[in-house]
Amino acid sequence: TTRAIELPRGQKGGDLRRRERGGLGGEQADPLQPAQELLVAGKLADALEKYEKAAFYLRDNRVVQLDRGLALSRMGDEKLDQAMQAFQRAADESVEPRIRARALANLGNAFFKKEDYEAAVEHYKRSLMANPGDRDVAWNLELAQQKLDEQEKQEQENQDKQDQQDQQDQQDKQDQQDQQDQQDQQDQQDQQ
Repeated sequence: TTRAIELPRGQKGGDLRRRERGGLGGEQADPLQPAQELLVAGKLADALEKYEKAAFYLRDNRVVQLDRGLALSRMGDEKLDQAMQAFQRAADESVEPRIRARALANLGNAFFKKEDYEAAVEHYKRSLMANPGDRDVAWNLELAQQKLDEQEKQEQENQDKQDQQDQQDQQDKQDQQDQQDQQDQQDQQDQQ
């Protein structure tokens, strides 16, 4: 399975969140901390509620979108499309590369869950371009590439089988036509 891609361990948003918000001083409390704690504790609905409120007040904050996407993605496949939208908003080019890399990696994970391995590979590669050396993303990229190769091989095998079946059907049709022509010819000779 893919490896979860979140903010680096030991970093609950701290520097990344302050920088993303435009330099809040260290003396100010992180307004996302309660939501982050709920997310870590697995209280996803409560965390999502807090992220939704934060998203309303901090519309341009990409970290809110990233964390909101994480909460949504953990709530099951029925919330995956919403999570992907949040990750997409967090992956804006203007955002700090490490945040963009996390968002892109999580988009890769979402595409992987949907078995869209080509899109997963693309997003993992983009994540690695923003944050080279991330071993979890490199692992996920390798896994997605293997799945994509398997998928393409299976599609080729299916296409080959279909081509073979089509060719056999065409040959059977031609054989029937030849047989009918031969029968018609024989009937014509018998009438003469």
